[in-house]
Amino acid sequence: MKEFLTTREDYHLLHPRQVIMLVVGGFEKANMMPLGWHTILSRNPFLVGLAISPRRFSHSVLMDFPFATINLVDKTLKELVENTGKCSGRNVDKFEKFRIGKALAENGSAYIEGAPAYMEATRRDYFETGDHTFFVLEITKSVLLRPFSPLFQIAGDQYQQFLVE
Repeated sequence: MKEFLTTREDYHLLHPRQVIMLVVGGFEKANMMPLGWHTILSRNPFLVGLAISPRRFSHSVLMDFPFATINLVDKTLKELVENTGKCSGRNVDKFEKFRIGKALAENGSAYIEGAPAYMEATRRDYFETGDHTFFVLEITKSVLLRPFSPLFQIAGDQYQQFLVE
C-alpha cells in the first residue's frame, strides 16, 4: 500500500480536470499556456484560482502584468493545448509559431480567436504554495462565442471531451 503521494502520476488520481488556455501579458507580447490546475473560488465577486509553477514563463508575465484571459477549449483546440505545453514563451511567440489568431481583450490582454468562450480577468492576489504559486483572478467579463463541450485532461497527454447537455 502506498501511503504518500510523491510522484507526478499521483496527482492524476484527482483527474479528470478541465483544460483551459491562459493568455497572459499585453496584447503585443501575449503568451499562452495550457492549464489544468484551476478552481472557482467565489461567485460574487467571481474569483478563480490558478496554480502556476514559478518555472513557467507565464508565471513571471502574470506577476508583471495583472491582466489575462481564460480561454475555454474543446477538441478543436486539442492540438494547440498539447503543443503549447511543450515549448516556452521565453523562446517563442506561441501565437505565431502555431498560427493562432489573437484578438484584443478590453483589459489590454488577448484572447484566442477560435476559442468557444473566454473570460477577461484581473490578478487580485497570489500565494506561494509549495512548488506552485496560487493566483487569485477576478473575472471582469465573460463571453460565450459558440456552444461547446469542454476538453478534460485525463492524465499526461490523454484528453477527453465530455458532452455537456
